[in-house]
Amino acid sequence: MCLRVIEERTARFLTDKLSQRVPIYSLQPYSSVSDASNLGQEADFTSSNEDRISTNEVPMLTPNDLLQLPKGQAYCLIEGGQLWKIRMPLPQDEMQDIPMTVEEITFFMRSF
Repeated sequence: MCLRVIEERTARFLTDKLSQRVPIYSLQPYSSVSDASNLGQEADFTSSNEDRISTNEVPMLTPNDLLQLPKGQAYCLIEGGQLWKIRMPLPQDEMQDIPMTVEEITFFMRSF
């Protein structure tokens, strides 16, 4: 588990363990119109619409992603090295039922 870090060297500890590049597919619409050059034709123009698909390879995770993580979020390598991004709830000031010591935690767990 890797929370937000302040040094790029620390972030590279996780990013160097990942696949370096992953394919990203992008869809680009393309339209064209042209005038008909033969006046004897019934159509005055022709048009075409296409969708062009291209692939780019980008890094799965960069050190900068770890440097800018918000509070309560982390990246984890779990289930055989799969990358997961998780969010954890942060305690708020008005939460007073949080045990303060290990003894309170064990007492609470044994009461169930």
